[in-house]
Amino acid sequence: MATRFVGALLPPVLNGMRDADAKIRLQACETMYNIAKSLRATILPKFNDVFGELIKVFADFDEEVKRLAQQLDRILKDVVSEGIVDR
Repeated sequence: MATRFVGALLPPVLNGMRDADAKIRLQACETMYNIAKSLRATILPKFNDVFGELIKVFADFDEEVKRLAQQLDRILKDVVSEGIVDR
């Protein structure tokens, strides 16, 4: 069921990760972390989109955004690892 909502959930969050305002980028990273944590392997079809934005936030000038990007990176590694094991 969650699969059909991933396509609607991710685009606004990924756009927020590109926003000029650091507070919005911070909230978008936190939201993406929560989506990845909750939906796990359901987000794998959109992994390239998520990873593309994650790379950009690693270069962010705001330290809090970078910290959340690192947390998102860790949860994505877990999700991908679980996806590999499940195959």
